[in-house]
Amino acid sequence: MAWFNKHKQIHIDKKTHLLVLDQKWHELFNNKKPSKILTLEKKLNALLKEQGKLTTESKEYYNLKKKIMQEIVDNMSETNAENEKDAFHKMEKNRRNIEEINDKLKQYEKRLDQLPMKIEQVNRELVTVTMNIFYLEMLDVRAKSQKHDKMVKKLREEIKEEIIARDETKERSDALYSFIHDVVGSDVIEQYDDYYLKGNEK
Repeated sequence: MAWFNKHKQIHIDKKTHLLVLDQKWHELFNNKKPSKILTLEKKLNALLKEQGKLTTESKEYYNLKKKIMQEIVDNMSETNAENEKDAFHKMEKNRRNIEEINDKLKQYEKRLDQLPMKIEQVNRELVTVTMNIFYLEMLDVRAKSQKHDKMVKKLREEIKEEIIARDETKERSDALYSFIHDVVGSDVIEQYDDYYLKGNEK
């Protein structure tokens, strides 16, 4: 493992994309995420889930408020002396519902205003922890790669020397055979083969 100063923290100002949505980020851990990464990932996913839930529910409350407002307008136009009492009760009920919806929407808006900063903060922390892990691993892998390069270079030199030696011995063997063949012929060579080769096999 490469040496590093654990007390030194590198501050990352650059805004980055959300790591939990990056498939490459997940794959680089090979299903072996450290506990610190898992904790931050869980925290960030929870914030994103909350943001999505609040956004969806806010739209639903806006639509419900719009529907109630339309009911109020419709009731006003349909109110007469005979249904005035019922219309009043309905108006009060709608008014209370709208107040509750407005309170709810204010809570949602406040939280939705806070979430982007919180999400960015946790994601930045996740980026910092990830950088500490990946960068140090990259240094180790790079050192191993350089070691492998040296070994490969050495093996190539050894193979090159073996090829040269093989070619030289083959050339010597061919030269000897050619000379013997020219002097005594193939029949005599076969006799030598029988004596030195086949004889040794018995």
